[in-house]
Amino acid sequence: DDRDELFTIGSAWLILIAAALAIGGSVAMSRAVGRRIDTVTKTAQRVMAGSLTERIPLRGTGDDFDELSGTLNQMLGRIEEAVEAVRRVSDNVAHELRTPLARLHADLDDLRSTRDEGERQRLADQAFAEAGRLQSIFDALLRIARIESGRHHAGFRPVDLSTLLADAVEFHLPDAESRGQRIESRIASGLTLAADPNLLFQAVSNLLDNAIKYGGRGGTVTVGAVQAGSGVTIEISDAGPGIPAAYREKVTERFFRLPDTAGEPGTGLGLSMIHGFTQQCGGAMTIASQPGKGTSVPWVQTTNDLIK
Repeated sequence: DDRDELFTIGSAWLILIAAALAIGGSVAMSRAVGRRIDTVTKTAQRVMAGSLTERIPLRGTGDDFDELSGTLNQMLGRIEEAVEAVRRVSDNVAHELRTPLARLHADLDDLRSTRDEGERQRLADQAFAEAGRLQSIFDALLRIARIESGRHHAGFRPVDLSTLLADAVEFHLPDAESRGQRIESRIASGLTLAADPNLLFQAVSNLLDNAIKYGGRGGTVTVGAVQAGSGVTIEISDAGPGIPAAYREKVTERFFRLPDTAGEPGTGLGLSMIHGFTQQCGGAMTIASQPGKGTSVPWVQTTNDLIK
């Protein structure tokens, strides 16, 4: 009858309209998705072309594409930081090696031309010293690379930290006494860590060396270590001039040295090595310093984090 016919026609039109809406929605969604993918693709192409500052624009909708874009932007930021770090290290290596290589070349050139035996011996000793400095720079860079790659974990074993710190203090005591300084030990007994003992000793030794070197004549260097929960806190402090706030975050960069310490012996790699070591082991090293009131380096290490 007419009612059934109208129902059939209406149903057909509803199906056609629904199909048209579905097709239209699919086309619109496909175009929207295509535009978002195209934005990501173009950003990736600009990054591959060398523009590492490029980021994928976010729409602020909080949808899956925004979440993915945010994650990719974080990844691009990390890549930019890594590339910048490599560039900075390359520049620093070139700068640091240029002077000793130039001196070594000059000494060898003079050594070849001089006939005075005393002068030849002096130049030979000088060239040997420059070669030793170059070797120490390369050794330190290699050690940092190994730490950051995690290759030092294989040498981890239980270490008597209390004894190791006491040995480090004894090793540096003559240097401190020659500067009129004293080393005050506040090391708790029975402390243990799972670590590479040679690397741990070198890290502590570098901190002590810096404290003595920049602690000022007649000052006091304090070495402390206590149990802290499931780990230990090692703190080495001095009473020197301190580190200006503008340089505090830069002192762990490779080859960075404060402007007024450029004449002091060293490679500027000690704190970089310690920083890399603590990060790879899950620890944390901070630098607390006030101009005129010295520098303190608290190093918190969880014993479980060192066991890999």
